Amino acid sequence: LETEIILATVGRRNDASFMSIRGRLRSSTGYLGELKLLIRGRDAAGNTLFAVPWTVRDKTAPILIPGDGEVLSLFRWLAGSEEDIDRLELVPFEIEMPRDIPQWNPSEPELVWDTARPDGASLSAEIRGFETIEAYDRQVLLMNLAITNTGVGELSYLLLGISLGSDFPDYTHSAVSGEEPALIRGERRVWSLAMGFPLDADLSERPVTVRIKEIGR
Repeated sequence: LETEIILATVGRRNDASFMSIRGRLRSSTGYLGELKLLIRGRDAAGNTLFAVPWTVRDKTAPILIPGDGEVLSLFRWLAGSEEDIDRLELVPFEIEMPRDIPQWNPSEPELVWDTARPDGASLSAEIRGFETIEAYDRQVLLMNLAITNTGVGELSYLLLGISLGSDFPDYTHSAVSGEEPALIRGERRVWSLAMGFPLDADLSERPVTVRIKEIGR
C-alpha cells in the first residue's frame, strides 16, 4: 500500500480548528479491500498530539488489484487547537486483503471523444464485474470502471458519459474534479458505478461506450 499526501492543511474556521488532507493511495502488491488509516498530528518536537482513525474504504468500495489507486480526501474538525501541529502523517491502521479474489472477465469499452482532445492526451479504460440485479421497480447495473492516464502530463478535470446504446440515456460520471488530486501520467483509478434501467430492458451482451465529455489539465 502506497499513500501520498498532496496537500495537508491545519487551520481555524469560525473559531474552530480543522485539518484537511488531499492525496492518493495505491495498491502496489496484492488485492485491497476495506481500509482504515490512522492520522497522526505531531508537534515540532515529534510528539503525538492526536491519532484519529479514518475509514477510507468500506465494504462497498471496489476491490483494488495491484496498480489500482483512488483519491484520499478528508476534512475534519479538531477537538484541540491547531496551533502546535507541525505535520500530519498517514499510517495503515486496518487493512483487509481479500482471500477470495473476484473472478472478473475484464473488458475494454469503446472510448469516444465528445470534446476536443488536447495534444498528447490519451486514456485507456477497463470494465470489471459487470452484473445486473433486480430492484423494486428497475434493474440496477453494477460495474467497476478503471481509467488510466496513458498520455502526457496530468488531468485535473475529467467528465465521462457511460453509454449502453442510443436507446438509453448516458450515465454521467465526474471521474476527476478540481477538488481532488490530478490524474497523473501512468496512474489508474477505479470507481464503482451503479446505473438504473427499466425492468424489461435486455442488458445482456450490450457494448459499453465511455465518452470523454470534458477534459482539462
